[in-house]
Amino acid sequence: MKKRNLIVVSAAILGLLIGLMSSFHLKDKPDSTYCDSLQQQIKSNQSFNGSAACYPPGVIDVNISDKVDKNTNLRCVCRVISSSGTQIFPVAVSK
Repeated sequence: MKKRNLIVVSAAILGLLIGLMSSFHLKDKPDSTYCDSLQQQIKSNQSFNGSAACYPPGVIDVNISDKVDKNTNLRCVCRVISSSGTQIFPVAVSK
């Protein structure tokens, strides 16, 4: 009976640890969810021939002036590829 209790307690602790680790991992990616929804909106309203993809900050390098960088938080970077070329759009919110 003690061995069974030890197994149950060990499984409960392991489940709790996995849950905590997963919540920390998911908590670190709110911009990823935002970027995914923004990408879906762009694709649903697409009025050009080409493709669009949005990424969390750090995936694609984008040059933002120091003044803009100090006054905003970069949420997402979108890349639109069309017949006129490739365009990169930083999506930021004011602080």
